[in-house]
Amino acid sequence: MPYPIAKLAYGLRCRLHELAGPPERYNLQIAAGDFSICPPIQNVINNRLIFRRDNGKPVLYKLYPNTNPIPVDLAENTLVCESVFTFTKISIENFKSASFKNLFINTKRLEFECCDFSKNFFKTLRPFIYCCPSITIYKMIGFRFSDLMTNFPELKNLSILFTQNVPSTWLTDLLPFSGQLTRLNLQCCDNVLINITCDQLVSFLRAQKPGFRLFIDYIGAPNEHISELISGLNNQLPQVSEYGPRNTHMLFTVQEGQGEKYCTYYLP
Repeated sequence: MPYPIAKLAYGLRCRLHELAGPPERYNLQIAAGDFSICPPIQNVINNRLIFRRDNGKPVLYKLYPNTNPIPVDLAENTLVCESVFTFTKISIENFKSASFKNLFINTKRLEFECCDFSKNFFKTLRPFIYCCPSITIYKMIGFRFSDLMTNFPELKNLSILFTQNVPSTWLTDLLPFSGQLTRLNLQCCDNVLINITCDQLVSFLRAQKPGFRLFIDYIGAPNEHISELISGLNNQLPQVSEYGPRNTHMLFTVQEGQGEKYCTYYLP
């Protein structure tokens, strides 16, 4: 239901625009039911974008269905309101490029593909991001969980995929942030369970909030270690189907071998 912002004095509306960031300006225009009510009009783009380094140069691309990515230059302070924004082969220096610095991103999910996370990557990126509850990372360089979790306290769903160098200390690294995530997915990540004992895993799960979900596939450790871990979990936790308790229990699902056998445990 539109709020009667039009009844406010024009000067006050302009001042509201000056004080607000891009998402707030956009919300004011939506609330008023008229994009011209709080000048100037907030630039908004609803296409999926990829910020990618090609031949050493960062380029911003717009994606359309069934077409190749198209390079795009956006107006100053453009607000991106698409569901996914992707960074590919990006490092901290690329955030200074003209094609990126005009953006302000309000998205449901960020994706990072082969990015260099060293040198305060997430801290430098954060001012460009309004809100992001979900992050997916494909391969990683210089990554630290503490950097990600500290700079994105609203993060709820984290997926790390096809990565060989997940920090071996990932479980203890995430313990200080217990209760922040609702879902953690480690898929096709080599040996993330190799140094994890059954007791450590159960303690980690107990530290999370109700409803937390952890999924790790068979690449998480050699088969013999997975079997040993499952044997220990069988003695400590009840098994349920993948569609078992959802709201009041922590679930851990591990894939046993390369087949379709999954073992899901919950904390009663």
